[in-house]
Amino acid sequence: MGAGLIAAFIVTLAVAAVNILFAFVLYGRDGLNCSVLFAPMPFDNGYIPFNITCGTLLKYQVLLAFTGTLSVAGITLLISAISRNQMVALVASAAVYFFPAVLPISESNPLFRFIGLLPMYHAQFVSLMSIEQMDNGILYAIWVIPTAFIFIETGAFASRRFFANHQVT
Repeated sequence: MGAGLIAAFIVTLAVAAVNILFAFVLYGRDGLNCSVLFAPMPFDNGYIPFNITCGTLLKYQVLLAFTGTLSVAGITLLISAISRNQMVALVASAAVYFFPAVLPISESNPLFRFIGLLPMYHAQFVSLMSIEQMDNGILYAIWVIPTAFIFIETGAFASRRFFANHQVT
């Protein structure tokens, strides 16, 4: 369990570092301080209608990358603990990850607030970040932190419980 989490963390850290490097090269320090509303970024499914800086957007992207990694790891641990076959566990984990894509729920639907906290939307940050800005100025996307810990704790608990009696030969 630990080795998989460390490997996922290192890969996510490397991707985040490259993302931050490209942001500094493309925008510079001054560009990261400008509003995201004026950034020349194409948004496929919508836009972020809040006046946050490009640097703040980059911080949320890094946060969502790590919470997405933890969430997927938790889901995979849970399904691996339940499944008897590695291939079934892989396919089931992928199905759970892509499940929100088949739901006919628009971003304006109140149910999307919960569906948007699933790991697929951590990677599709624009959809999650466009939900709302709370009274204190923090975006709704911050709720991915407790969600990721719920996923990882559930997966870790299940894997400890199911794999404790599993003998390795």
